[in-house]
Amino acid sequence: MRQHSTRYRRLFRSPGPFGYVAMFSFALAIGACGSEDAKTSDGGTLDGVDVRWANWPMPNSPSSGLPNPMSYTVSDPVKDNVTGLRWQRQAPDGLFTWDEAKSYCAGVEAGGLSGWRLPTRIELVTLLDPSNSDNRIDTEAFPRSPHEDFWSSSSCVGFAGQAWYVNFSHGGVVYAEITAKKRIRCVR
Repeated sequence: MRQHSTRYRRLFRSPGPFGYVAMFSFALAIGACGSEDAKTSDGGTLDGVDVRWANWPMPNSPSSGLPNPMSYTVSDPVKDNVTGLRWQRQAPDGLFTWDEAKSYCAGVEAGGLSGWRLPTRIELVTLLDPSNSDNRIDTEAFPRSPHEDFWSSSSCVGFAGQAWYVNFSHGGVVYAEITAKKRIRCVR
């Protein structure tokens, strides 16, 4: 037990992009339910990069003074200048179960691009901007983005039928039954 509490104390002392409350919530959540992120058809790589693990720096709120401030090239799709990910600018209308969300994203062709998918939990978290108290996402890059729950492709290890989502109203990272209906934003 001491090893875990020491690790969590170190995590809470470290300044982060989401502040201590979000880090505490995230640490509690990962202790209860692990994550098995979605794999692509070739076993987990996209253009030779393992998409189950972040291979880029974590964006930080521009007002935080931390390295890697959030930055977007606003077009359709939106390009995240820190991670290199491309996002749907507008979230599709309607609510989706987790399976419906994965199927929907797999069929998207936007901006002349194919290869879209439901984002992993860590990818979706990169869009959280804690400095924006009305909506935890950059509203210039993603206008009219709903203040709601958005599915990730990350399933919940040890809890069959559960998957992770991110709430863009309060910034929480939580898991729910995969039959629940939530919003989505596809990525590539």
